[in-house]
Amino acid sequence: PTQTGFFQALGIATKITKGSIEIISRVQLCTAGLKVGSSEAVLLTKMGMKPFEYGLKVVSVFQEGSVLDPKVLEITDADIVSLFLRAVSNVSAAALSFGYPILPAIPHQLVAGYRNIIALAISTDISFKAAEEAKDMIANPEKYAGSGGGGGGGAAPAAAAAAGGGAAAAKAPEPEEEEEEMAFDLFD
Repeated sequence: PTQTGFFQALGIATKITKGSIEIISRVQLCTAGLKVGSSEAVLLTKMGMKPFEYGLKVVSVFQEGSVLDPKVLEITDADIVSLFLRAVSNVSAAALSFGYPILPAIPHQLVAGYRNIIALAISTDISFKAAEEAKDMIANPEKYAGSGGGGGGGAAPAAAAAAGGGAAAAKAPEPEEEEEEMAFDLFD
């Protein structure tokens, strides 16, 4: 009750209720972005409120002679991971082109080596289980036509043969040369 003069000096209407000061009407003491005066700060302190927030507002970033926008500081963990993965991909691609074995490129090099071994086995008399499968695929393509390996090309010729009868199946062109060329293009 002894502080009512302080409120009157600030132009704030008050009343005393049960031994404490009660503010009658809503009063805005602070506005965001504006300086808080000393009397407002004292009043807020008396009421147990701390209106101050200390911090820095970055206007520009100066690094190694360059002035940068503060948005460079807004990098998330996902940004860092994506940049790292892109860098690993680029290093892996470079290592693959040079034929230099590095850890990220090794799976690709193993697959390329496996394809080369299969191509060598197909073009020579060398034989092993995977080469036998590849040779069988080349020798009997109709056996693997509907296995769902590619873009769905195996179902259309089968449907055309069923619709056109046996005559359409007898007139089907021999695609063996194209398949051999395609097979060797894949392994080069």
